Amino acid sequence: MRDPNIDDLMKVYAVDAVAAAARRGVTLDYSEESLNRVDELLGRESFIGRTPRGPESPEDEERLWTLSKMLGAYVGEVALRQVGGHWFGEPTDDGGIRPAIAVQGAKGFPVDMVWKRLTESEFKSVGGYCRVLRVILERQATDRHVPDSDEAE
Repeated sequence: MRDPNIDDLMKVYAVDAVAAAARRGVTLDYSEESLNRVDELLGRESFIGRTPRGPESPEDEERLWTLSKMLGAYVGEVALRQVGGHWFGEPTDDGGIRPAIAVQGAKGFPVDMVWKRLTESEFKSVGGYCRVLRVILERQATDRHVPDSDEAE
């Protein structure tokens, strides 16, 4: 179910991502192709410092999470505009809320994906997020389709 509070918050974060990218000469226009430019930003040491890396201090962890929310919101907004769906908040074990997207029965966690890109591996690209989401949806549709006896061949 769509959560208007999460939806509104993530849209604001996405607008902040567009503005932060523009200050660095990068245009984010909510196109699927713009996700490659997000990868470019995440790879710039001048943007966030050396990555991947674990947070070096509580302040650095907060900075990485803020960036993850901002760029993850942008990635999610691109996916929602391209494929459809909505934002929702998934409850966490510690009583918090984890922002997620719901697209035709599939869940996505773009904020977590950006966090992993920043902290675990430079190979965790967001550029193909929409393509991967489409493949997942196609597989789900195929798995749900049970052929009639006439279709079996």
